[in-house]
Amino acid sequence: MTGAIQFDKLQVCVVVENLDEAMKRYSDLLGIGPFVIYTVDSQELPGITREGLPTNYKVRVGMAKMGCGILELLENLRGQTIWKDFYDRHGEGVHHIGLLVEDFAGALSAFKDRGFKVTVDGPIAGKNRTGRFTYMNTEKQMGTTLEILDFPEDLLKAFS
Repeated sequence: MTGAIQFDKLQVCVVVENLDEAMKRYSDLLGIGPFVIYTVDSQELPGITREGLPTNYKVRVGMAKMGCGILELLENLRGQTIWKDFYDRHGEGVHHIGLLVEDFAGALSAFKDRGFKVTVDGPIAGKNRTGRFTYMNTEKQMGTTLEILDFPEDLLKAFS
């Protein structure tokens, strides 16, 4: 397809009530792990926005290699976030598909050119450079939320 957005790796995010319990379930059932666990607090990582405005949230994340992709389990700890909104409506479940792209600026431009709006956006702190994550409002057209990701190389190593 001409003009298709190119991506290198796929990430699937499941919003969960309790990260530790969810990691155990996925590990026991599917053998997924080990998980890289981290917390994102928008008060400690400036530059995260929702609908273009600064936001206040804290989430705990566990990520692990899953086949040729990445499984992300996400527990909302603080704030009314897109993940909490989803959880309040549906309970635990697949929230979004992340696309790890080589040309982040090009992918973002392609989404915007197609009329998709940015919902949440922010930096991904790496050792040698800062990457970026951007969620697009794609639910109506795609059936789910799509996220584009520019992972710093040092963080991506765990999932190669």
